[in-house]
Amino acid sequence: MFQLVCDPAGVVVETALKELVPAVIDWGNNLDHVLRVLLSHILNSALRCPPLSGVEGSIESHLRVLGERERWNVDVLLKMLMELLPFVHQKAFETCPLSTTETTPTVLSIPLLELYA
Repeated sequence: MFQLVCDPAGVVVETALKELVPAVIDWGNNLDHVLRVLLSHILNSALRCPPLSGVEGSIESHLRVLGERERWNVDVLLKMLMELLPFVHQKAFETCPLSTTETTPTVLSIPLLELYA
C-alpha cells in the first residue's frame, strides 16, 4: 500500500489515497498500525532528504536532486495522513468514555478528555 501511495505517478497516488487506503482501514480495522507505519515512513523519508542549500553544480546540489524522491514521499505521506484524519476523529469518538444522560448534552470536558488521554 505504501509503495502505491509513494508512486511517482500522481494518478496512482490519488487513487491509492481515495480508494485503497480507506478500504484497507475498513477491511483490516487496523488504523493504529497504519498510523504507526505512516509516521515511521514520514520520519525516515524526511531524515533522508538532503539540505536545500547548495551551490549549482556542487555535490550538494546533486544530492538535492536525488532527494526530490524523498521530498515527494514526504509530501504524499502527509497527504495520506490528512486523508486518515476523519478515521482518527471517528475512532476517537467511538472509543472515548462518555458518561452522559439523555437530558445532558454531550460535552467533552477537561476531566473527560484527561480520562480519555
